[in-house]
Amino acid sequence: MKRLQIYIESEMDEAIAVEAARDGVSKAAIIRRLIAEHAGESRGADPIDELVGCFEGEPGDVDDVVYGR
Repeated sequence: MKRLQIYIESEMDEAIAVEAARDGVSKAAIIRRLIAEHAGESRGADPIDELVGCFEGEPGDVDDVVYGR
């Protein structure tokens, strides 16, 4: 694990401290969890993946598709 030093507002620090005390974990654990949720570790699959393979036919020429040539 890498150490990181950040500056946050006093109100944010207080909110993190309250949540950490409530959950019985460190403030660092709360920050890591929030970053992981925001950065995508706990997100599901990319919704665009559902479109892969759902169309039939050959890919069109990009100029035809974009410019109607």
